[in-house]
Amino acid sequence: MSGIDAIYRVHIGGCYVKENLIRYKASPTPIFFPASCFLIRTQKQWSIVDCGYSEGILKRHWGLSIYRKIMTIEDYQLDLISALDKFAITPADIETVYLTHVHPDHIGHLYRFNHAHWIMTEVAYRQLLRGQRIKPVKEAMIGSLSPNITTINYSKLLEIEGVSFNAFPLNSEMIALDLSGHSRQMMGILFPQQKLILAIDANWRKEWMSSEELKRYTLAARMVQSNWQQYQNTNQKLSLLSEKGYQIELTHDNQSESRLF
Repeated sequence: MSGIDAIYRVHIGGCYVKENLIRYKASPTPIFFPASCFLIRTQKQWSIVDCGYSEGILKRHWGLSIYRKIMTIEDYQLDLISALDKFAITPADIETVYLTHVHPDHIGHLYRFNHAHWIMTEVAYRQLLRGQRIKPVKEAMIGSLSPNITTINYSKLLEIEGVSFNAFPLNSEMIALDLSGHSRQMMGILFPQQKLILAIDANWRKEWMSSEELKRYTLAARMVQSNWQQYQNTNQKLSLLSEKGYQIELTHDNQSESRLF
């Protein structure tokens, strides 16, 4: 990949959750968490970071009904085709898929991209293989595996303005960052030239990333994280970089669809 021309946030569905289930002393009013994907355009190709929710999780399989009971999934714009059509492209135009972690709101339309090059951590790959053995998950989200899959380990130690991360260079313009906490080895993506970090599910909202705000998280909100201590550490690092002028973008932040760069 060379010459990044643009990075876009697009919403592929989302869900509603009562805020007081996540944070103490918050309103019981449901708030919306979009399932964002990020499109990367270069002079030569399109890539996508994650795949949002699929319509399959709503209606294709009774085996996914438990997930639907827990998360009230919003029904609008679940069709990835409609989202891509805004950019005059189709799934066939996507050449690379970066999977940050293997949760249903990030792999929903993966089945549309088995022609593409998939890039993910080794942990995510093992989880994906387990998911593919579950028929409802395979048929609704994963489909057949791409014949071209690259797995990475965070083999480098990267210091960004005094803040250290385990990292792996994806290409000359993108670096994978270990943002463990929400999910083991969850991949964030740093664009050094743009001072932009796709921090994915490091948190739900940027304004909740401070240590004081994290203290308000309910037991339920802490329990859904893979490792609460790592989650706090990752938020602390990202907060420091935000103070240094880095743009932090989260999958579920209540941001409109937009061009990030």
